[in-house]
Amino acid sequence: MDTFNNNGSYNKTTWTSGDKITSNNLNKIEDAIYQINENYVTESYVNEAIGNAVFGGDVDKYVTEEELESAIGDIDAILDAINGEVL
Repeated sequence: MDTFNNNGSYNKTTWTSGDKITSNNLNKIEDAIYQINENYVTESYVNEAIGNAVFGGDVDKYVTEEELESAIGDIDAILDAINGEVL
């Protein structure tokens, strides 16, 4: 069984009494922990950068995709203005 399904959700294992824990089972859990950690670190970095550049450092711990797209749009508009284009 894959660690994550097509929409990015974790494929939970439903354990029952007597199930054996195999190296594949443990590797699936390890893969999930690794991927979640990698994504968290990346999101934390993005959140901090957006907080400092756009929101003056006051930003929630997590940013939604819509907030990120909005912030990128704001940054693009600022760069256009710097380059002499109309906001």
